Amino acid sequence: MFINIVILGATGDLASKKILPACGELTLKNPQYSINIIPWSRKPIENIDQLNQYITPNKSVIKTTIIGNYSDPDIIDSILKSDPDSLFIFYLAIPPSANFDFVNAISKTSMRNYEIILEKPYSVTKQDFLKLDELIFNNKLEKKINFLDHYLFKDSYQFNPTVLRFLENSIKSPISKLSVKVLESIDIGNRKDFYDSTGCINDMFFHVYNIYFKLIKTLDEQEDLNITNLIKGQYESYQTDIGKPSRTDTAFQLILQNKNQLITFESAKKLNEKLTSLEVEFSDSSILTWNIYPESRLEYYSKNSFLNLGLKNLNSDHYNIFEALIRGDKSNFVQIPTIRTAWLLLDKVHEIKSEINIY
Repeated sequence: MFINIVILGATGDLASKKILPACGELTLKNPQYSINIIPWSRKPIENIDQLNQYITPNKSVIKTTIIGNYSDPDIIDSILKSDPDSLFIFYLAIPPSANFDFVNAISKTSMRNYEIILEKPYSVTKQDFLKLDELIFNNKLEKKINFLDHYLFKDSYQFNPTVLRFLENSIKSPISKLSVKVLESIDIGNRKDFYDSTGCINDMFFHVYNIYFKLIKTLDEQEDLNITNLIKGQYESYQTDIGKPSRTDTAFQLILQNKNQLITFESAKKLNEKLTSLEVEFSDSSILTWNIYPESRLEYYSKNSFLNLGLKNLNSDHYNIFEALIRGDKSNFVQIPTIRTAWLLLDKVHEIKSEINIY
């Protein structure tokens, strides 16, 4: 099977740290695939070897690059027509503000031998997302656009048959409390301009919401959420890191309430730990703890049962993304109605005035 992976934003951190290594992993574990990697950048790529070094093992050697505007329909058309019998996967590792223009440009081609991966937060504002949604609908691209949250492709977060069976057989009571934490030990790194214009809430809200939604969808529990409280934070050296005064949040805790449940979303940078976890308390006082990272462990305690299950991490998130898409399994990509709901809630969050706490 011949697969062409076109990486938009090929010189960025996401490409070098995650996407290119996953391409090498894909080739190593699937020798039946013939992988052609095509980096696409708006600026000249001085040395292809700089990109090849990120591919491990170095079997999928980059031979050609594309330089030009991401919204140029002629470039897109020429790419797709260069190998019309093969699959093209366009991975958009670009600012969300550029997503609409690319999708608009590719909608003009008559070719349909492609899939598109869009990174969260998918657009800058809810209004921008609704425009993108309308564009997708009008051009019948629903089956071509794949909204990604890489957290949902972690091995330790896959709802495999063993976990599903356990959830179905053991959990009989409704949720009373649920907490989602995505905590990071790193600072903003090389993302100064992007991060200061975005902040932790915009950057991480879709992560925590998608993790939450995946679980409640599995347990068939969902109700409208009302915001109870919002706390924002900024790590102490942030303004020194970006070289200017700023009120941008690098941490947040969001408390939500519905008829029967208390929900907490929490995320922060530059802490003493790196942790992605779910903790669920049920009305019968049983507790489910899902350590997605770094321990990859599921624990459940109740009066009648106990589970302590280690979940293996065999593949990288981005390997799982490509492998699932090639197989045609889109079950872990985020659906448009979920994104609409998340944007509605995020708009309400932005309406809340909250002081920045230094930590």
